[in-house]
Amino acid sequence: MKLPSPASITRHTTVVLRRFPLQVLLCLIAVIAACWLVEVDYKQYLVINSLKKLLAICNVCFIFLLAGDIFAETYGQHPAKRWLIRLAILLGGILLFYVLQPHFYQSDTYILILLAIAGHLLLSFIPFVRQGDTTAFWQFNKILFLRILTSIFYTLVLFIGLAIALFAVDHLFSLDLREKYYQNLFFILGIGFNTLFFLAGVPTQIPSLAKYADYPKGLKIFTQYVLIPLMGIYLLILLSYELKIIIDWELPKGIVSNLIIGYAFFGILSLLLIFPIRSQEGHTWIQLFSRFFYFTMVPLLVLLGLATYKRINYYGITELRYFLLVLACWLTFITVYFLVSKGQHIKLIPLSLCLCTLFAIYGPQSASSISKNSQIARLKRLMPQSDRAANMEKGSIIRYLVNHHGLTALQSFTKRDLTALEHHFNQENDTLASYMLDKQKLDTAFALLSVDPNQSYQNTKSYSVSTSNAGVTDVKGWNYLVLLDNYQRERKVMIGKDSMTITMGDDNRHLDIQIGKNHMAIKLDSIIGAIDKAYEHKQLVSQKGGENHYYYPQEKMQFMKTIGSYTIGVFVTDITIYSYFTHSKETTNSSFRATILLK
Repeated sequence: MKLPSPASITRHTTVVLRRFPLQVLLCLIAVIAACWLVEVDYKQYLVINSLKKLLAICNVCFIFLLAGDIFAETYGQHPAKRWLIRLAILLGGILLFYVLQPHFYQSDTYILILLAIAGHLLLSFIPFVRQGDTTAFWQFNKILFLRILTSIFYTLVLFIGLAIALFAVDHLFSLDLREKYYQNLFFILGIGFNTLFFLAGVPTQIPSLAKYADYPKGLKIFTQYVLIPLMGIYLLILLSYELKIIIDWELPKGIVSNLIIGYAFFGILSLLLIFPIRSQEGHTWIQLFSRFFYFTMVPLLVLLGLATYKRINYYGITELRYFLLVLACWLTFITVYFLVSKGQHIKLIPLSLCLCTLFAIYGPQSASSISKNSQIARLKRLMPQSDRAANMEKGSIIRYLVNHHGLTALQSFTKRDLTALEHHFNQENDTLASYMLDKQKLDTAFALLSVDPNQSYQNTKSYSVSTSNAGVTDVKGWNYLVLLDNYQRERKVMIGKDSMTITMGDDNRHLDIQIGKNHMAIKLDSIIGAIDKAYEHKQLVSQKGGENHYYYPQEKMQFMKTIGSYTIGVFVTDITIYSYFTHSKETTNSSFRATILLK
């Protein structure tokens, strides 16, 4: 693969400027913004946030402008109509810049991500919304896909080569170039050159692509020997887990949804990559693979539905759970379509997914609206409750609402004008970092709703105690000493002629000790219970200079046991106790170190 010559670059750049003028302008603005971001002082929070937002909106406008121009070229739109489409997209981008505040609200970040995804999906099928066969559709997207890979490769080669040259000049001439020069080089090439190179390869005369039947052999090899084996691994894990669920009769864990989405992604991508050769002689396995894939999706979709239901039932809807629910519905639609339809129109895949993405961006059915209303409803049910589990849930919901939707999402819980308060906080974004503003907003929200933030974390308490004699153990009258740390799950030592095995239980609350054929269990529940009771009644003595560190009498942290011909003393030197809530149930765990004496 040859690098492009200067003449070739000049010629293609001229063509790109004529064909995609606004895309080139946006590319230039993005390069300037990225390089400015490198130069700006880290305390100029307003400038930094504005530049980051500008980069994101340039990306969104770029992809929609490209889709609009491709549509206009394909269907011979009049230049006046083409410029009306371009100006409408630019005005939409300017409106987004002033309306969205992703540095304040996570929900606005999701909107920008969804817009970018929708734009890329729109580009993949927009030349074929009125007409065009499947072959042209596949060839068009193949060209774009390979062009992206090629542009990334060329950009990396240029960056590595020029970075090495810059490094050599820096050291040979003692220029003491700072890191920002390499960062600027990366952005100039990664945004500027990479984008122009990609645009130069966007195909023209798209409907005529239907007559091309070339198929890269590498795609078949990649699909057959990389993607499909990966799918097999995912499928084996998922079907085994589904069998475990049936045996144990319990709802699936949330992580299974990620595996199912991954399996579906690799499967659909594999089928798209090998679609043109599905009917060729010697490739009947593709038809079988397609049917097999969609049949295996049926039980997995049931599993995905159960996993989604479990998360939403416990914690309500958030943006991420909304996306998971929409993906589950979309995968169900695609699976049913390809199982029952004889048309097998693959254009439906990006088209339907694009509509789902646009559906989730704005309106009462959007991810932001549904998730906000769901969490507000949960908070209203929990506000009258005052137990620890309720406080933890209330704190989690308040943090979510403030971080994702702002203080105004809590307006129904207070008479204070939160719109003015939100505006006041946001005006400070040029002097305070985002995390500091978030903390101020959260502190205000907790105070307005009279919710204790200290009781709203998952770990409701965590503290440690040590023996009051600073860990010194009197060994007079004992013959052997064994030290045990909490990370040592099992310890084997020789006591005289006898073998001794000490095993710590998985719950860190008991020890199993075996000497020869004699066996005994030592439980620490009584010690942990007594310490925890003393902690709740504020009867523990604090250690100087240590937060949540306390003393406890050694005589209350030891056991004396007899096993066979041996007397064993277990002296716990320090112990850490922590508790957390899971589905409104408090669970207490511990870890400890001990000195074991024998005679």
